[in-house]
Amino acid sequence: MEKTVVGVFDDFAAAKIVALGLINEGFPKEVISVIAPDTSVEAKRYFDTPLATPADTESDIGTGAAIGGFGGLLLGVAALSIPGLGLLYAVGPLATLIAGAMTGALTGSLVGALNGVGIPEHQAASYEAGIRKGHSHVFIHTDAANAERAAEFMREQHALRVDIHDVTKPLPYGVTGEDGARAV
Repeated sequence: MEKTVVGVFDDFAAAKIVALGLINEGFPKEVISVIAPDTSVEAKRYFDTPLATPADTESDIGTGAAIGGFGGLLLGVAALSIPGLGLLYAVGPLATLIAGAMTGALTGSLVGALNGVGIPEHQAASYEAGIRKGHSHVFIHTDAANAERAAEFMREQHALRVDIHDVTKPLPYGVTGEDGARAV
């Protein structure tokens, strides 16, 4: 049975480290998503592509590498303005789904978009509440055998909370990774 593992972290920096760590642990990038509120300029600098002047180029080499290294590492990037939540950054396969839900007639809310991929409504509401508090979330879609491994890695990285959800609804789309896991 397929599972979605969700880790809640203090901030974007922690979520970014975990997402990259999961890739290093052998999970395909196509199954990892990060949702981060715009509570600091830290998240924004990883998703915006700055216009560099020649004078900026030397000092921004590290920042540019980080943007390319993370924003380009996971599939899909979206900056979303959600009523009641403000500006959110979403990276990975969930970015496209959430962006579609916000602009289309699917659900109109983050709770609805997450519920649309099988996360129970009460859990999705608690993730939205966490985003309101400034927490960032890492989502990974995998099989049951790897779900606990992903959850344990998140716990080792000091997740505030880790949940494993059964995928109860067929996913609306997906990318199959090397290990057969489908993207949320």
